Amino acid sequence: MGRNEEGFNLDDMMEIFGDVAPANKAAGTALKDDSAPEPHGAEELTPEEQEVLRAFEERRLDRKRVAEEARRSKDAEAKRVVEEAENSRREALRRDSLERQEQEARRARELEILRRNEVEKLEEERRSRESAAQAEDLAEKARNDRRLAELLARARGELAAEGAVQEPLAEASTPLPVPPAEVPPVAVSETVPAEESDPIAVADIGQPENDAFCAMLEETRKVMLGFLGPLIGVKPALKMLAKSLEKARAKAPEVLRDANWTMDGSLREDGSVDPERLLKNAQALPQEGRVREYLAGMRVLVELRQQAVDAGLGVVIGGRLRKAVAASREAFVGSAMAKEWIDTFYERVAA
Repeated sequence: MGRNEEGFNLDDMMEIFGDVAPANKAAGTALKDDSAPEPHGAEELTPEEQEVLRAFEERRLDRKRVAEEARRSKDAEAKRVVEEAENSRREALRRDSLERQEQEARRARELEILRRNEVEKLEEERRSRESAAQAEDLAEKARNDRRLAELLARARGELAAEGAVQEPLAEASTPLPVPPAEVPPVAVSETVPAEESDPIAVADIGQPENDAFCAMLEETRKVMLGFLGPLIGVKPALKMLAKSLEKARAKAPEVLRDANWTMDGSLREDGSVDPERLLKNAQALPQEGRVREYLAGMRVLVELRQQAVDAGLGVVIGGRLRKAVAASREAFVGSAMAKEWIDTFYERVAA
């Protein structure tokens, strides 16, 4: 709209009045001198003034609408920025979670690879140990065969020099110690010395007597193991001692019943007897003849072992073993053990 009669356009009025329109002409003319008298009919607006007021109100509403749209646009932009920030944060969290999951999966794969490698390593070590043990066993067998061959050759020479008669010996490449099951049966009555009817210096078998006789029996086992170990190897010697004890149990069950088992149920695999078992078995024997039967059962065991050596290594080696067993008596002479117990054992058991 153009300027009015006073020279003001609508924009000038908006700048002057702002968003508040003059209520009437009096308000518009209030800018003039207040002391001037109001003209007649000043409260009535002319059509031109009414048109100006309408244009003013429209312009005011337009500005208000533009401001509201600007505010809404600003709020929408701020909301969009916040949403983008939140989406970025969620995306970062999702990526972090995926990265952690990938790291955990990678660690799990690495641990599985390490576990498989460790299992393979342990398996390889086990196979290596088994191969080494087998090679050692073969080497030990070869050494034993060589020692047996040398021993048998020496025994043949000694027997030939002494004019003794001996059955042909087994081949040197085969183990010679015969298992106790193959030893000819020996009756208890045949193993007792000729002085069986002689009185025995031991009155009964109690705890002290049993401990003493078991100690001397164990000494004979150690002497046999030490004698046979260098000749045939420790393992074959231990096997012969254990098998002979099983055979003796069948021949003297009252004395040697479960003698190779401890009272707590552990198996003795070295041919030794359990003193508690022997004492329990001895106390179950009748009072009359208890000592004689107890000693006879022990003699069965010692004699079976000596006969196994005779059959496997020859009577010359067997004779040397008997001398070594008899010499073990010196280990007890002068000790706290009663002399009559020592004499009884080495005359009636290890003779």
